[in-house]
Amino acid sequence: MYERSVKDLMSRELITCAVSTPVEQVMQRLIDHTIHAIVVVDEAGYAIGVVSQTDVLQAQHRLLMPHDEILTAGDIMSPHVITCDAHATLLEAVTLMTRNHIHRLVVAKTNSCPVYPLGIVSMTDIIRSLIKDKTTAPPPLCWQRIS
Repeated sequence: MYERSVKDLMSRELITCAVSTPVEQVMQRLIDHTIHAIVVVDEAGYAIGVVSQTDVLQAQHRLLMPHDEILTAGDIMSPHVITCDAHATLLEAVTLMTRNHIHRLVVAKTNSCPVYPLGIVSMTDIIRSLIKDKTTAPPPLCWQRIS
């Protein structure tokens, strides 16, 4: 199962936002698309950050405070975009996520700098795949003794 490629599971319908997108709109996109993170892109479409539900929750107290400025995705995003190649194995992806203490990877073109996102793969995608594989796997062979 872990030998499969990231391209087999990744979400190709990448939900993104601009650096200047207000946090309230980011939260609404997370809810509307039932996702846990959104990729922040620049004007050319290159990934420059990620805003997760955790980032939004940590910023919540700032949203409740009276202030004149509008908080944006750029203000709360994690600026380090951890990526993997679409041809990476799921084991490589899980290892990368675990080592970096993250729950998703931006799938990008190999050696792409700046990072051009092709999709996203999350721990949830991999867990769903594991469960699906277990429920659709053929039953183990049973050996019967013939008398």
